[in-house]
Amino acid sequence: MNLEGKIDSEEGKGGFARWFWRNKWVRKAVLPSVAVASVFYESSRAEATLRSDFDNNGEVGLDDFFMFALHFGEKSGDRSWEYKYDLIKNGVIDFDDFFTFAEDFGKIESPSTPSPTPTPVAQIAFTSKRDGNYEVYVMNSDGSNQVRLTNNPSDDLYPSWSPDRSKIAFDSKRDGNEEIYSMNADGTLKRLTNNTYDDFSPSWSSK
Repeated sequence: MNLEGKIDSEEGKGGFARWFWRNKWVRKAVLPSVAVASVFYESSRAEATLRSDFDNNGEVGLDDFFMFALHFGEKSGDRSWEYKYDLIKNGVIDFDDFFTFAEDFGKIESPSTPSPTPTPVAQIAFTSKRDGNYEVYVMNSDGSNQVRLTNNPSDDLYPSWSPDRSKIAFDSKRDGNEEIYSMNADGTLKRLTNNTYDDFSPSWSSK
């Protein structure tokens, strides 16, 4: 912004002045110097949602003040981009809007608060015969949300969580004798052992 000054004998009396802004002189109403002083010295810096942040840079500063001053005294709604300067929406950009702007001067936009990361719910894997034969289930640590994971005519037993909680190892007789299987969270299975003897009671290491 190129702001060289204002050159009018009515400065500080609520008259008019010329502002050199963006390479051109603009004749606009002058805000009384007492009110201007209140903008620079009396407003506290605080976080807020910024109605007076006209340039959308996250704070209400001098650039916003000069933008507001250029439209002071004009009627709101003559051009759509002027409506934002009519802060109290009374149809004209006047001293009521200026004092509202003065309250906002120096404020900064409140930073957005990130959403808290959900805490994973502890779950328990277990076997149950409630549906006619042993199947693998999971439930929350308080006993809620009990869900059946396997569905096979043969027994599925001894479930064990992987360290990253993404898989469950268990043994099953679905292929004729007890073998070790792993199950992904989406229910897909992988057979890990294959011999004529029973393999059962899997347990994951910590790493």
